[in-house]
Amino acid sequence: MAFNASAGEFTEPATVEERAALVRTYLESGVPHLRITEMRSALEQIRMALTENFSLADALIDVGDEM
Repeated sequence: MAFNASAGEFTEPATVEERAALVRTYLESGVPHLRITEMRSALEQIRMALTENFSLADALIDVGDEM
């Protein structure tokens, strides 16, 4: 995906080759591994906060109340 500054939006690659090149560049940058590590850390923090502050019963009551 490329950013078109004049239009102020992202544009999709037009061809399969452009998409393949974009994916290859992204994977070779090493960034995916860093992003996965960062996401895993953030999810672990969210899970810890949820388990410390809410019980399963709290969540089930809230879901039931919404229906």
